[in-house]
Formats: sequence, C-alpha cells, structure tokens
Amino acid sequence: MAIATVPDDTLDLRGLRNPDPILRLADASGRWLAGGRVRVLADDKCFVGDFLRWRDSSEMNLISLRYLPCGVTEITLQTPGRLQKHSV
Repeated sequence: MAIATVPDDTLDLRGLRNPDPILRLADASGRWLAGGRVRVLADDKCFVGDFLRWRDSSEMNLISLRYLPCGVTEITLQTPGRLQKHSV
C-alpha cells in the first residue's frame, strides 16, 4: 500500500528523536507512488543535516525546505516520476 496517493500527503515526524525521523522517512519513501508529493514535518534539530545527507543518496526531488515556528522543519519532496512511452 502506498502512502503518497495524492499531492501533498504529510509524513509527521514531530516528537521523534535522532535517528528515528530520518529512518522513518527512508522507510516510508520506498512506498510512495512515482511522481507523488509528500510534505514532511520534523522537529528534531539533527533532522535537516540527516535529511540532506540522505537526499544526496536518494532519487527524491526537493521541492522546498522551510523553517516553521516552534522549531519545526517542513520539507516538500517529490518522488521521481516514471518515464512514459509515447506512440508515434
């Protein structure tokens, strides 16, 4: 079952402490649909550094990274889309 079935689904990782947020993100990303957008929320202060290292080794497209009030980081990702063959 895929978690990201429509644009802007949210993966809420607030309240988790290092290394759990990045481990859960990595695990969940394997179940997202191609081309789907996912909003990730985290409040662990190590998350952004962990995320940037993880993202370098993943195929995820970073759409935005924002710092929200109360120490929350919001990241919007898009999974790689599948190439579609066109008939000529």
